[in-house]
Amino acid sequence: MNENYVPMMHSYLFDSLRVPMFIEGDEYCICVGKGEYRYYTKDTLPDRVKALFSMIHTIPFNDRQPWEVTPIDVYINNQDARLNETGWRVSDSVYILVLDNSTLQEMKGGEHDTRRQS
Repeated sequence: MNENYVPMMHSYLFDSLRVPMFIEGDEYCICVGKGEYRYYTKDTLPDRVKALFSMIHTIPFNDRQPWEVTPIDVYINNQDARLNETGWRVSDSVYILVLDNSTLQEMKGGEHDTRRQS
């Protein structure tokens, strides 16, 4: 994980944040705070995240290479303006999810690593 990626306030949804999610193989890592991560599998992802992920995948995207992604442009939606309130795909392994404060706080208080649960 890159320490430069942290949840950032949304530009106009003042009760929501742009939250980085990294995918490596079958594992999902969501940054819930500076240096704080929650690890999931496809089966243990929170339902809200699954819904956002599905919506993001309805819009086509030409992936950028990992070296083309910078900590600044991650937070800018280059996929499709219709996803501004949902989240977007940055590359094949980096996503931004738009999560409200209460959802993010629930995730912060939950299990740190749910990959072992089924």
